[in-house]
Amino acid sequence: MLTHFQKRKLTRYFNCIDQDAKGFFVMADVDAIAIRMAERRNIEQESNVFLQIREGVRTLWHNSRLYGFSQDPDQVTLADWIAHETYVLSTVLMREAYMKKLTREVFDAVDHQGYGTMDVQQYTDLMIAFGVEPYTTEWSFSRLDVAHKGYLTRDEFVRLVEQFHMSEDRDAPGNYLFGVY
Repeated sequence: MLTHFQKRKLTRYFNCIDQDAKGFFVMADVDAIAIRMAERRNIEQESNVFLQIREGVRTLWHNSRLYGFSQDPDQVTLADWIAHETYVLSTVLMREAYMKKLTREVFDAVDHQGYGTMDVQQYTDLMIAFGVEPYTTEWSFSRLDVAHKGYLTRDEFVRLVEQFHMSEDRDAPGNYLFGVY
């Protein structure tokens, strides 16, 4: 069972995907994440890199419908999203096989130069693609980069995403992954 605090953060995440505030998102909204990411990185749509990014974010679409409350084939509501997240976060196996795996894939897509790091610009590109307001990304990154190195490693990013989903500590850096919740 998710806590009120987790639901609050996950609602923020949902609202980033549901950019037009309809109260639900559709596959086109998820595909828009991939398109925005490609535009920010100058990747041609329909290239292999773009298709890989799009399939990665479509995992959110497919699983949120599969594990959602209504299992509506056409849209994901906040209730569906919360039910999906409840299921995903319910076991270590699901967190490892789905959440952390997807997080690693997202990191690798952002780290297109293969340095094993994500700097503030790469983080900004990712968050804007996910619908986070551009003016909040530098502030959020400064909260996430607790060592003030100017970058996040892959392992740090995975831990921060898990912290976003799981932490009840209101001061935990991962809480600010999608900006102010």
